[in-house]
Amino acid sequence: MHAEQVYLFRHALLRDAAHELMLPGYRAALHLLAVEVMELIGAHNLPAVAAEIAMHLRASGDATDRERKFALMGAQHAATIWDHDSVIRLYGRLTEIGDVSEVARSLQVLASWHARFRADKPAARQYLRKLLRLARQTSNPALAAQALQMISTLSPAGTKLALKRMAFKMASRAKAWLPAGLALGNMGMHYCRIGQPRRGARILARAIVLHRRANNPAGIGYYLSQLAGAMSDLGRNEQALAYARDAVKVLLAPELKVYLPNGLNALAQISSKAGAIQEALSALSQSRLVFQEMGLMPEAARTDLQIALLELRNNQPGQARRTWQSGMKALAGSTTDVPGAVESEMLKACVSAGIAPLNQGMS
Repeated sequence: MHAEQVYLFRHALLRDAAHELMLPGYRAALHLLAVEVMELIGAHNLPAVAAEIAMHLRASGDATDRERKFALMGAQHAATIWDHDSVIRLYGRLTEIGDVSEVARSLQVLASWHARFRADKPAARQYLRKLLRLARQTSNPALAAQALQMISTLSPAGTKLALKRMAFKMASRAKAWLPAGLALGNMGMHYCRIGQPRRGARILARAIVLHRRANNPAGIGYYLSQLAGAMSDLGRNEQALAYARDAVKVLLAPELKVYLPNGLNALAQISSKAGAIQEALSALSQSRLVFQEMGLMPEAARTDLQIALLELRNNQPGQARRTWQSGMKALAGSTTDVPGAVESEMLKACVSAGIAPLNQGMS
């Protein structure tokens, strides 16, 4: 319902004054009445109104258990529609009123969202330190391993590998296959990055086995895409393409959309290397749409630059120029720089094609 149909107040100051002038008991009763009405009129889609119901329950001061239920429902709904502010607010509240498992899950989500969507690593580390303290307080080695492997992703290069190994050993001893698989998968990615794809591929394959054991499709799909990249580096192109396609199939599930661009970008890179330009263009176009849906506009713009390079290879210089310039304009409003390697590749491709650079003529 539109706000003016729900609330009679025409100005926020008038509303706040009326609210504060009420006796506390009467005000609490009205909040509970608001909850009853919202549950009734929103019964067909409670998740959409759950965050506001939780707010009224909190204001009533006497419904913590119900507030927990609706705060969690609202937080999960906010995550599905990429409402970043509500995700952070609601999971933050759950760290105050949730049970141990809810607090642990909330701290993990808060760390991930601050690192991914806010580019705020200090805040992410703070949440993970709280998670590690909770794991120690509750004598939960699986949770401690999870905290350590997440901390490793935000740590300096010199300590990353040691933390991953520590997390893997701790999780393995506890038979906690999910954090064990995450730590092992990240170790495999580390070896791929430092130029040891054969060793990295072996470790990634073991990580995928652990994620299957943990029944974690997100891990299966994500590390399949990384394994595809390692196979490509080893020159096993057919195997790499098969792994990349399998990764995308797994990650197409709606609840795994946050990981889908990883699979699509791996598929684009490998299919482009194999000469399947149309498949690569389709994968990158889909990846750009997912980034836009998640509100990650700089990533969407950088994907435009990759699409432009493929369009250039596909003998579409006019379209490539438009796509490149669109991506550059979008990046101009962000703090994200154009990767030097991408710009260098563009210049070389233009020289090879005998055309002016794609950024020529931009204001």
